[in-house]
Amino acid sequence: MSTTPKQPRTATAARRRHIVDHLRSLGHSESIGDLSQLFGVSTSTIRRDVDALSDESKIWKISGGDVMIRRHEPTWHEKEQCEHVSKAAMATYAAKHLVNESDLVLLDSGTSTAALGRLLSTRNDITILVGGLSVLQAVAEGTANVMVLGGALRQHSGSLLGPWASSNLRSITPDVAFIGCDAVSATDGLNCPLLESVEFKHEAMTRARTSWILADPTKILTTGSEPYWASIPPRTGIVTVQSSNSELSEKLGAFRRSGHHVIQAPLQPADTD
Repeated sequence: MSTTPKQPRTATAARRRHIVDHLRSLGHSESIGDLSQLFGVSTSTIRRDVDALSDESKIWKISGGDVMIRRHEPTWHEKEQCEHVSKAAMATYAAKHLVNESDLVLLDSGTSTAALGRLLSTRNDITILVGGLSVLQAVAEGTANVMVLGGALRQHSGSLLGPWASSNLRSITPDVAFIGCDAVSATDGLNCPLLESVEFKHEAMTRARTSWILADPTKILTTGSEPYWASIPPRTGIVTVQSSNSELSEKLGAFRRSGHHVIQAPLQPADTD
């Protein structure tokens, strides 16, 4: 009787131990791509490793696709270091094509929405409704009219949540809302760390006349590690970036089949300063 070789399983376990050791010695986050090059395996293999290690609470998948040792929940400052080019591309497209004169624009908490906020902050023909600390800092010194929803500040994510925020949101109809996310799925929705986040994001997408989720490819390709999911109304669109990744194309196809409009913004050259 032949036996199943155990070497692949042993090699996988060893690689995952080395990933944890590497991240612990590194002291900061590392990208999926860098881990793929370091260990000489495909990005899809590394993603499976990362998903398994995250499920075991050994590492933390940071919004944007990076990973780090799970010592604490990553702050929005740490998340801000990821996917600069994609965030800039999505923000540039949204500011130019998805926001009209006199709009009341709701910006959910997040670093992608903050990137959009920086571009919109110089417009004095719109009103920006702020749902998070990172966005507030991005628009504070601009010329746009700014309103803050209020609520309880969750320091790590910079979100403004709770009954006050939800109650204020229910009394407003934004012309357009831009929603941030840690991960997004055509079947499950938006992955959220708190039930309060689920309530806020769903309310924002429902209340707004038009709503868009800003999701760089890592948010679409990753498996959500948080316990809660916010359903996405069919009329809510997805803004991501252009990519030749076949797995991304398949996942975007699932969004389209579910009735969501998908926009892939052109990538901008990286800042070399």
